[in-house]
Amino acid sequence: MLRKTWFFTLGLTLLLAPGALAHYLWVHPLEGGYMVARGLLPDKFYAYDAKNVKDIKAFDVQGNPVKVQLRPEAERLAFHTAAPPALVAVLAEWGHRVNTPAGKELLSRSEALAKGLTVEEAFFSTQTAKTLLAGGAANTKAVGLPLEIVPQQDPLTLSPGQELPVQVLWRGQPLADTRVRVEGVQEMFRTDAAGQVRLRLAGQETQMIMASHRVSTPERQDIDYILYTTFLHWHRPE
Repeated sequence: MLRKTWFFTLGLTLLLAPGALAHYLWVHPLEGGYMVARGLLPDKFYAYDAKNVKDIKAFDVQGNPVKVQLRPEAERLAFHTAAPPALVAVLAEWGHRVNTPAGKELLSRSEALAKGLTVEEAFFSTQTAKTLLAGGAANTKAVGLPLEIVPQQDPLTLSPGQELPVQVLWRGQPLADTRVRVEGVQEMFRTDAAGQVRLRLAGQETQMIMASHRVSTPERQDIDYILYTTFLHWHRPE
């Protein structure tokens, strides 16, 4: 038990350490629409199966839903909207992973054991993301993602280096004592009892904030937990 706890703590530290994340999740403009981007900012995109994206929601500046039309492609999911969105929210399930003494493998527990690997932990990776595309009331509202970062002030009104108050929600409820990281900022932040924290923004135009939450699954034999990671992304207007 001690070894498992230590290994998870180390894994979480690496996950939230600057530059250590395997990939980010955000929405990126395309000609005639948008794409769900999986990769590294600003424009390094990883291929993936469009079926891994389970839900996309778009909202106008007031927070009203905007119709989304999906356009699955060979190695990504593109889409367009009926009207220009202010905010787009995404839910993606990337599947089974195992932590081994040699690192993470994109395998289920049974697949890893069949290969003769030592499995420290087995988990299922789920990610959520919100990309802010225009300023407005929508940017400070919760949209119902399992795990989400909700700004308490419109981030598009702030400049790099300023502070942004946010609240982290799990299933709509405040998530206390949770680490939050700002890409490009060395300091680690942690939410208070109300799930709130003030973040110092990076000194760059493109901003990415992230947090993670582990949900134990004692009833399952195939995994030890589900790892949820959430992202909040925007590019400050010119």
